[in-house]
Amino acid sequence: MRTRVLVGTLAATIVLVAAHAPIAFAAPVGTLQDTVDTDGDGLPDNWEKYGLDADGDGVAEVDLPGMGADPNHRDIFVEMDYMTGKEPSDAVLDRITQVFATSPVTNPDKKTGIGIHLDLGTRGAPIPPPRQPARDADTGSANSPASGSSGSAASPGPLTPKNAPAQGKYDLGGGNQVPAAEDLNPMLAGLQRLKDQYFAPERQHVFHYMVWVNGYDGGCSSGNSPQLPGDTFIVAFSPAAVCSWGPTPTDDELVGTFVHELGHNLGLQHGGHDGVNFKPNYLSVLNYSFQTGGVPRGDGTNYFGYSALALPDLNEDHLDESLGLGEGAAGWRTSYYCQKWAQWMVTTQQTADKRIDWNCDGIFGPAPVATSINKDEVRGVLTTQNDWTALVYNGGLIGSAIKYQGQVAPGPAELDSTTAKEIAEHRRPR
Repeated sequence: MRTRVLVGTLAATIVLVAAHAPIAFAAPVGTLQDTVDTDGDGLPDNWEKYGLDADGDGVAEVDLPGMGADPNHRDIFVEMDYMTGKEPSDAVLDRITQVFATSPVTNPDKKTGIGIHLDLGTRGAPIPPPRQPARDADTGSANSPASGSSGSAASPGPLTPKNAPAQGKYDLGGGNQVPAAEDLNPMLAGLQRLKDQYFAPERQHVFHYMVWVNGYDGGCSSGNSPQLPGDTFIVAFSPAAVCSWGPTPTDDELVGTFVHELGHNLGLQHGGHDGVNFKPNYLSVLNYSFQTGGVPRGDGTNYFGYSALALPDLNEDHLDESLGLGEGAAGWRTSYYCQKWAQWMVTTQQTADKRIDWNCDGIFGPAPVATSINKDEVRGVLTTQNDWTALVYNGGLIGSAIKYQGQVAPGPAELDSTTAKEIAEHRRPR
């Protein structure tokens, strides 16, 4: 008998028993060594065609095609665990799905949009037994969320069934209810512990991991992404008795904050390509001005996605009020800060391609004005980008052997309930 093993993506073994014996082929699978990625979403083609064999046994544990992946259309996968009572409604998840599905991102299949695959698991299922963590999450090892881990690959426990039956609209066999805590503190260690105990390690190269929590680190922040770009984040709205959020978060707050924090995982900062916040020419939910309420449109609706255009720079030493944000802002309104009124936020009543009274003196030019319009009271040049063309899909451990080679940074401090309340209460039309 002659045995020949072909090492590669197909993981096929050919056995020749006799001259006319049949040839047996193992089913094709994707491996961690695959690199061809036609659509550029960080997930190799063979994973999206055949599933991912994460442990090298010839069997695909993560069934990407069964979960809707397409090698010619960009995909993002997110496992969502949740503390008791914090799971989002299907309506919230529908809206998040639509933000990505209707994005202007182009694909090899000639269709626009991103397929985002949200896994909440079986809604209302009891908290499952935790996996035995491979190490103490409090040690601050290199596998903490801040360094890009998605759990320990050495954690024991059964692998995810390839064809786990779906139990709901957003059930891909992985989301879990997890033990509730009013305050995830310290956040990094607590989040790592939840990943070790409830996130299947074979998913770490495919799924972003997030948790819907109460509060964290004793504060009133709306969420956190520990690393930028990364693979892990939380959404947090502490009870009204503790912070100044409403009695329950609104759907707008949940949608905007989820998309905001996932944006950090995808490499976006509060100013798009920089950390300068509240820029009126940056029409994105990464901008605090629009995180919880959306970017206002001229038709009265609001947009909860990333910036789809790079509007002209705004030089705060030389603002031409007759130009507004330029022709590209037709159909959009915007918000800016007015030093004249003790830093009250102003939202334009007409679309932002029209003239804008940047210094709030009731006069539109003709001379340029000098004033800070993004709350920091420092005059500079405010720049923007098209976020959708700048997304980083392979942050953290997402993807195969080809990893993100750019700069990695700790996640920024996030919108807190006090700032959110000030934005809501101090916004005035103009």
